[in-house]
Amino acid sequence: MPKYLIGIASALLSPIQDAWAVILDSYFSNRIFQRITALVFLSSAFNVLVLPFVWLGGHPHLIPLKLFGIIVAISLIEVLYQYPYYWSFRKADTSVVTALFSFGKIIVPVLAYFIVRERLSVVQYVGYFGVTICATFLAFDWKKFRLNQAAWLMLGVSAMLSLQQVLYKYCFEHGADWVTVLTWCSIVQFSLAGIFSLRPTIRRDIVTTAKSIRYIVPLVFLMQLLTWGGEATASYALSLIPASVASGIDSTQPIFVLVFAALFVKKKPDLFREHLEGGSLLKKILLFVVMAIGAVLVALGGK
Repeated sequence: MPKYLIGIASALLSPIQDAWAVILDSYFSNRIFQRITALVFLSSAFNVLVLPFVWLGGHPHLIPLKLFGIIVAISLIEVLYQYPYYWSFRKADTSVVTALFSFGKIIVPVLAYFIVRERLSVVQYVGYFGVTICATFLAFDWKKFRLNQAAWLMLGVSAMLSLQQVLYKYCFEHGADWVTVLTWCSIVQFSLAGIFSLRPTIRRDIVTTAKSIRYIVPLVFLMQLLTWGGEATASYALSLIPASVASGIDSTQPIFVLVFAALFVKKKPDLFREHLEGGSLLKKILLFVVMAIGAVLVALGGK
């Protein structure tokens, strides 16, 4: 199978895993964790614990000194973005929050052009524009004629992750392999999360929270496994296809969130925060379909 198709398949696998991960993220943010720092620290610790599985794909190497600052920047973004990300789940439906990632994705082609000299076709830029417009309609409050709070939170999140994606690509373009980058980013991220957790009150919260969630440890493990799997497949895809194409494909994630909610909400109502009635559902479906078309244009417009 050609490398480009393998990259497309890997990039598509990422939003499927991430869809279940964000459903669990929303559940934990709204019902389990009171302090987000505890969740950030535990998720960072998990990323380190699963590194032996990453090493099955190869051996990590020392990162070149010229890329060390880039690795720190990627890791710092991975810690910081989680704060507004988890707050946004308390402001809007899970699928809407997920769709709002697309706000900042219009930044990816610009950053990719200036940092790694990627160029897209006109069709691909049209796809990006469609995805971004749909995300705007999802977040717009027509009664108050303004964007909702979740939109502003996710605008910052999406911008940070867009920059992070291009920085990943920069590392790959300058000789670092997938295993090495993921290994060092996980280690540095855990160190930074540990620094954020040094306050005595935060440490006590982490211990208390860890004790209180023992009965849902399998779900916590599953959430982190899905998050890690999504990041791993996404970063692997970046080593095979342009950053802008991978970012566009990732925009299909809210469609999977909505589908999973519709299929399983009756069996597990506490797990989902999703309005599935008439007008709201129709609006989401229409906008998500257009977003999917935009993602396809981004993925295939250059071929």
